[in-house]
Amino acid sequence: MAEPVPNSDGTLRRCAAVLIAVALVFCAVAGAWLGAHALHEESVRPANHKALVKLQDAAARHPRDEELKEAYRMLDVEIRTEAERVQAFRRRGVRVLGGGLLVLLLAAAAWVHSSPAGMDLPGADLPDEASERSLRRWSVVAGIVALAVFSCVTLWPRDHGGSATKKDNTDTVEEEPEPPPSFADAKGQWPAFRGVGAIGLGDSSMTPPLTWDGKAGTNVAWKVKIPRHGFGSPILWDDKLFITGGDKESRDIYCYDATAGTLLWTADSANILGSPAELPEVSEDTGFAAACPTTDGQRVYAIYPTGDVLAVDFSGKRVWGRNLGPPNNPYGHASSLVVHRGRLLVQYDHFDESRLIALSATTGETLWEKKREVGASWGTPALATIGTRTEVYLNAEPYVMAFDAETGDKLWQNECMGGEVGPSPAYADGLAYFTTDYAMLAAIHTGGTDKDGTIAWQTEDELPDVSSPVATNGLIFVSTAAGIVSCYDAKTGKLHWRQEYEEGFYASPVVAAGRVYLTDQKGLTRVFAVAKEFKSLAKNPLGEPAVSTFAFRGKRAYLRGFRHLYCLGEGE
Repeated sequence: MAEPVPNSDGTLRRCAAVLIAVALVFCAVAGAWLGAHALHEESVRPANHKALVKLQDAAARHPRDEELKEAYRMLDVEIRTEAERVQAFRRRGVRVLGGGLLVLLLAAAAWVHSSPAGMDLPGADLPDEASERSLRRWSVVAGIVALAVFSCVTLWPRDHGGSATKKDNTDTVEEEPEPPPSFADAKGQWPAFRGVGAIGLGDSSMTPPLTWDGKAGTNVAWKVKIPRHGFGSPILWDDKLFITGGDKESRDIYCYDATAGTLLWTADSANILGSPAELPEVSEDTGFAAACPTTDGQRVYAIYPTGDVLAVDFSGKRVWGRNLGPPNNPYGHASSLVVHRGRLLVQYDHFDESRLIALSATTGETLWEKKREVGASWGTPALATIGTRTEVYLNAEPYVMAFDAETGDKLWQNECMGGEVGPSPAYADGLAYFTTDYAMLAAIHTGGTDKDGTIAWQTEDELPDVSSPVATNGLIFVSTAAGIVSCYDAKTGKLHWRQEYEEGFYASPVVAAGRVYLTDQKGLTRVFAVAKEFKSLAKNPLGEPAVSTFAFRGKRAYLRGFRHLYCLGEGE
């Protein structure tokens, strides 16, 4: 048992008793204030804000009223900002209440352990009754001052520093947020259609299996049925795999455990402001989930032929949703998304208006958009970092274009495409490659030289209408819906070899471990060497049709068939 504190006349004991009373009153007031603040916090939640709900309903009834949608977005941002401020203030209020309770506990402990002893406090030399009154006054003042100082330090806004700047006021400045990740920060991941930069190249960490048989189960780690149909390819980040599915009832994102194949969660795109009441017409070859999702390791993003764009976190919770207006094209939207440094890049080409749009990855707001005089297209933007600049390449009719991926500045364009453009660009060693059926395969100079935007070489032979090319190690590979695979010299356009098969290709070739992986429409994957002379390495049946493109991570390959999602490769 602790020894009593010496206190001959009970001064410390009386001081502690007064401080207990002050702390009790303080805690009661702080608790009542937090209760009232909780009611205010509930009222500023976006879901409970009456004006926002009414505006949302009005905008949903008038989906083409851009002013109404913009008013909703502005109010939504304002309310969310206020909600975040209120939540931050509430957290500081909890810390204040905690400080008051701590003072109460310390005062109580002092009261319990005190005993008569002298204490040289102001007023101690006065007669006993006057001395006690003075002691109580000083105790109250001291308690109030201590609690006030604690409250001010805790509640004072982080961006206030009197006459000092943020740089000087280091005690109260919050840490600077980390810069948004670059697409190039995704080494070892497969964050988009055709991987990092959407150009079809795996890195040195990826060694997918050479052989498998989906029907027999040979070298198949797992196989699962996807809840809703779709043609979009899978993407991966760490141990999570994401894929989309959709029909007239719902358009969803699915998250699977990439190791075990377990479905972890489903996120739907329902109730996005401005989403059309009537679904657009889509073809059987496109459907409601043709576009591939993308991720920056923080959120997952998906787009649907309704014009809805959905962002969710890695737990499946919606972060934001936005409608860009239903695209007017004859097949349905199929361009996939890519993300770079907090900018979600959308190639939104259709007959009414074609645009390259950069949305904020955190809020969905438009950061910039560039109108483009091109027709409807179904290609996906490709990214390449050249020096200090990241360039984004877009394939469309009649112009192929390059933009600065961060500012949206147009770098160059070339009028060389025609028809209905489905293939996405490729890039390697200062040349961007664009192609489509009935036009050409064109290698175009890029990267900040006086040759930017000019054609290095071109060919009109054996061109794809859906499948995208891939370039690596001085070679470029092109596959067609007629079943022809061609290998060209990437610098000169010289044809090295050409192979013809009975079945055509909609999936795009991708490269890993010095091999090209290419799946035909019946689900047979042909594996051949990255080499100037044709060398077949394997023929692997999936057991069902497939038009999606591979995703790789580690020692495994992931492929979507018409009915199932496959993980190929036994070990990691």
